[in-house]
Amino acid sequence: MSHEDLQAALERAGISADASEAHGLLCGALCTRADYGAEFYNTLGDIASIAEFVRQMKKAGSGATFYNVSFVGSKALADALGKEGVGVAISQVVPFPWGTGVPVVKEYQQLAKKAGFTDYNFSALEGFLSAKVLVEGLRRTGRSLTRERFISTMEAMGDVDLGGFYVGYSPTNRAGSKFVDLTIIGRQGRFLR
Repeated sequence: MSHEDLQAALERAGISADASEAHGLLCGALCTRADYGAEFYNTLGDIASIAEFVRQMKKAGSGATFYNVSFVGSKALADALGKEGVGVAISQVVPFPWGTGVPVVKEYQQLAKKAGFTDYNFSALEGFLSAKVLVEGLRRTGRSLTRERFISTMEAMGDVDLGGFYVGYSPTNRAGSKFVDLTIIGRQGRFLR
């Protein structure tokens, strides 16, 4: 959203504020206009705004469940919320990084551990899966790599099993995966399925 779009949205909502100051004010305005009896809220925004919204709503007595999309940054949101994050739900587009039931997750854990990285998380697993897709695309393209050949190869890739996690590409599908899971922030910021 551009500065101008945010300013227009603030004005439509009857909020007199400069868009550059809207970060904290927007949350306050949303809490002021929120239905405290709602059973749930789907939140979308930056980590600080979502965390502040959840804090203010809980402080006001809301018992709602708060749902977030994966790109909010699961660990960062859990860290920002601290103990107030317990019960906040976050959708995920990759398998549970601490699980052992999906072969590619086991591979991720083994390679991460070998490299001295044991702080498994959704973002790192997503990067690992993205790298596997990239390498597979490069392998299939072959030595005569050009941008056009690589794109053509990716679009012709079809369904690929990365080890229990499936992706598929075509000229009309560049999303790759249809995987979605739901996690909840538990005590000490740990994620639950």
